Amino acid sequence: MSRYNIIQNFGVRETSPFLMLHYFDPILGFPPCVMHACYLGVCRTMMEAWVQSRQSDPFYVSSRQLQNIDRYLTSIKPPFRVSRKPRPLKFLAWYKAHELCMWLFYYSPPILFHVLKGEYFLHWLRLLKGLSQVLRTDTNEGNLQLAAGNLNQFWKDTYNLYGKKYCHFNFHLLTHLPYLTQHLGPMYMFLMAPFETYNMRLKSFISSSQHIGEQIAKRYLRDLLCKSIYSVNDSGEALSDYTWHSQKTGKPGWYKCPLDSCAVQYFGRVMHISGKRYYSLCNTKCKSRNSCCFSLNGEQMFEAQYFARVPCNGNTYAIGNIFNVTPAFGLWYYYEATSENHSVCNIADLEEIIIKLNYGDKIYFSKFINSVECYNE
Repeated sequence: MSRYNIIQNFGVRETSPFLMLHYFDPILGFPPCVMHACYLGVCRTMMEAWVQSRQSDPFYVSSRQLQNIDRYLTSIKPPFRVSRKPRPLKFLAWYKAHELCMWLFYYSPPILFHVLKGEYFLHWLRLLKGLSQVLRTDTNEGNLQLAAGNLNQFWKDTYNLYGKKYCHFNFHLLTHLPYLTQHLGPMYMFLMAPFETYNMRLKSFISSSQHIGEQIAKRYLRDLLCKSIYSVNDSGEALSDYTWHSQKTGKPGWYKCPLDSCAVQYFGRVMHISGKRYYSLCNTKCKSRNSCCFSLNGEQMFEAQYFARVPCNGNTYAIGNIFNVTPAFGLWYYYEATSENHSVCNIADLEEIIIKLNYGDKIYFSKFINSVECYNE
């Protein structure tokens, strides 16, 4: 009977024993997950507001504009480290958190610049500026102050621009992220995505309802054994071998060799000294994925057309186009190309793989905010 009364009563039953721990903070002890709060929460809510908007709404997005967004999304070729390719907005209800993350930070700025009105686009940029600062690995106190200003203003403007209907709890939760980042570290450290990924992997190990634990153990050990005996020895795909002379630089497809005359072997992909595969435009896999763009420094980006190995000095060079860029949209990780020239550089000078986006006659490049949310699968 007493048990029945306890079940029927509502409210706080008793003090949690965790509060007796002197090192436990009930506020900082439960950091929010950006994947659920921001990607599946704030980002999806904003996208649904645009897709379901009417002509009477001040943030109305027409059907023709939505078609342009779909055409732009389906034309994007993300790098291999991005696990999912973009889908049209008709699949918005089935978007995964990874797709919403890519849309939020990387795909949306160029196209929403031509779709949303000025104040609504600035409102969206405040969200990007604030979240990108709390997710970056090298954040500091100055960046967190900027993030706090942007996220607080985003929360205040949401009511003025979209109304009370869209003032959800997740929108208010954004204002606490800079404070939590200052005390706990970057918010990507508390993502639930790795746990859900491994849960899905463990679930794939099960093929029947009998002896589930034994099935998982056997499949896991089998995968470990396969990884230990499988060695990657992929130095590149040879395209052709011919002599590369500097006097032939005037012809299309010929570039100036670092040496005056030397036999050169050309490849579609190479293995970098860091152990990563570097792809070029001539590789067949890059027809659907563009993994051939790299950052050189803060003011230049490089797009590799193919790679050349010079036996004379043992070096491997990337041959392609070099872009001079300037920051775009006020985002620290986004750039717009200003000029393009053919060039050759050593692959040791190539830094991280970046995203290249073509919108109309403009070319944009975007660095990844961190190396946790996007990875090879």
